[in-house]
Amino acid sequence: MSRHASEPLVLGVLWGLAVLSTGLLAIFAPDRALPAGQTIQYGYGQVFATIGVLFLSAIALPVGFLGAQLSAMVAYRRASRGSKIED
Repeated sequence: MSRHASEPLVLGVLWGLAVLSTGLLAIFAPDRALPAGQTIQYGYGQVFATIGVLFLSAIALPVGFLGAQLSAMVAYRRASRGSKIED
């Protein structure tokens, strides 16, 4: 696999990891960052939120890959036609 072919895959993985880490921070950071008694947890809220974040990050990986791949294809077609990408 060439360097250019693997870039969208790497970007998709990074996008999925960014969504996962941001979601997990939103779920678990308040307990550790705020003073005791400032957060309230009820039942299985964190468990279901964690499952949702895992599901969302699993969806974000192929979406990030497709976005990077489509952008690369459009840029390649424009460059092969000789058209300039203007600032």
